[in-house]
Amino acid sequence: MRVQLLIIPAIVLLSCSAAAVADYKDDIGYTQLESELGINIPDGSGVAVTQAEASTAGKGNPAVFLPDDGVAELSGKNITDRGGSTTGLFSGHATSVAKTFYGDNSSIAPGVSTINAYLADGWLQSHFLRFTYSGQPYFLPDRIANHSWIGDYSNPAAESDVLRRTDWVVDTDEFIHCVGIKNNSNANQSFLSGAYNVIAVGKSDGVNGFGTPQLDNDYVSGRTRPEMVAPKPTSSSATPVVAAAAALLVELGNSSPGLSTDPLVTVTTNRNNDTIFNAERSEVIKAALMAGADRATSNSSSADITDYRAEPNQTDNGLDKRFGAGQVNIYNSFHIVAAGEQNSDEDDGSGSGVIGSSGFDYDPSFGGTGGSNTTASYFFSTATSSVELSATLAWNMDIDGGRKNSFSGDATLHNLDLYLYDITGGAQVLVQNSVSTIDNTETIWATLDAAKDYMLKVTRQGSFNWDYALAWQLTDLAALTDADDDGIPDIQDDDDDNDGLLDVEEAIAGTNPLLADTDSDGFDDGMEVDYGSNPLLISDTPVENYVNNGDVSGDGVVNVVDVLLATRIILGELVPTADQLVRADMVPDEVINAGDLVRIQRAALGL
Repeated sequence: MRVQLLIIPAIVLLSCSAAAVADYKDDIGYTQLESELGINIPDGSGVAVTQAEASTAGKGNPAVFLPDDGVAELSGKNITDRGGSTTGLFSGHATSVAKTFYGDNSSIAPGVSTINAYLADGWLQSHFLRFTYSGQPYFLPDRIANHSWIGDYSNPAAESDVLRRTDWVVDTDEFIHCVGIKNNSNANQSFLSGAYNVIAVGKSDGVNGFGTPQLDNDYVSGRTRPEMVAPKPTSSSATPVVAAAAALLVELGNSSPGLSTDPLVTVTTNRNNDTIFNAERSEVIKAALMAGADRATSNSSSADITDYRAEPNQTDNGLDKRFGAGQVNIYNSFHIVAAGEQNSDEDDGSGSGVIGSSGFDYDPSFGGTGGSNTTASYFFSTATSSVELSATLAWNMDIDGGRKNSFSGDATLHNLDLYLYDITGGAQVLVQNSVSTIDNTETIWATLDAAKDYMLKVTRQGSFNWDYALAWQLTDLAALTDADDDGIPDIQDDDDDNDGLLDVEEAIAGTNPLLADTDSDGFDDGMEVDYGSNPLLISDTPVENYVNNGDVSGDGVVNVVDVLLATRIILGELVPTADQLVRADMVPDEVINAGDLVRIQRAALGL
């Protein structure tokens, strides 16, 4: 039975900036993954997606919401209008989101080519979710949905119905929804970040809404939102970064059936009769993205995360209320899924439950018959150095879908907890736990000592039989050290302090490979070696070996040639040699700037 159509007073776009910024792909680990995998890197091929957009037309005007498939990056994409556009106009906002989601150049998932485009109002109502109807939502072959819009009805009962339907679609169809949260505000709106089973996305600068609004006894306030962030200037542009990352992981899980190894269930089908392997389930993708996220960043395209979980920002489910699990890192998350499913001690046929340095587990029936499987244990040991553990437990809100023509919406949030124990020597010593009663994720993020034995344990509160995903990674902290902050860990960096001397050359010279200026005389070690100075003696500097008199060309005369050379250096048109750097540096500070140029001009004029 159809009920009265509700008017949506507050569906709005999340601002989307097209301003030129540094390439975010470096910051989210994509460039590193591309360098490692080359042509074998997933690109979202074969993954159908949904893009829902608010109208960019003014109130009362025909809706404008479609991305422009005529632009170069979207040319050839199969974008189906599911909103009944009658304007013939394209939305700049939708086009910008589309480029980041599946564009040929701007996206990390350029292989995505099949897109269903919805007007947000239509997606909520008659075209998909059908919240104003008694029947169940429709279904699609799509696996990822991006929602770069926010809204509410100013009606908690209606909003709750929308969220229940959304959560049911995610769980029933393994249809992953990435949703944006409100920009530049402490309060979020209900749609759609109030849903449990979505992935709520914010910005790496943390300037966005937090938490959830109170709608009823099931959809309560105080839950952790966002669940992760991306290095973009708006939530609109951050959300498709995560959606594209999810598409890569779905492709990986679907194309590699051997990654799914649960002893009972490795595959399922959704209402569209699509084959879904464990490695691509909604809970696994969410857990892998969260476990792989960066808690500290060195971004070129956004503000950095520098104080993750600093008081009072730590949440009961182990996250940071501003950043969630941190900034998406597709390199880490790819390797978590690629490491394959590794079963708990209770489910492992060998009875060991030993896990590797990264991986995931999907348990299809936690609780078991008669409550026989009420804990899940995972064992691992650290080697000769300390490590950082990041582990996320994720499960879906249980929504009763009722029947095809009569959606129920009854909700049950099962309560699972995650514990970490030091079991060295046989005793179980609690290291950290995550025990929220209102969230459907739990996270452990901890630094662990070398040469010890540990156990991750999943437990349940109450009696139920439900499924969950656990994802984890262990990172050698020595591999994380980056003395020169150049984005290359010292373990992979030939020049750890970026002073121009390779580490092997520093060993020969006797200088400190982690300190650019060993003798603290204001000149990097590499410069001193190039100039014949002693990098270990403050009394012996490049200035004493080369005169910084403005003779950039080194021809013995300061003239217009030197002025032109210095100008090109300042403009970035010329990379100076070591000699030129000293000679042009009239005020010895290792930087050629306007002050040096003025002095060179004066010298050329004989002043």
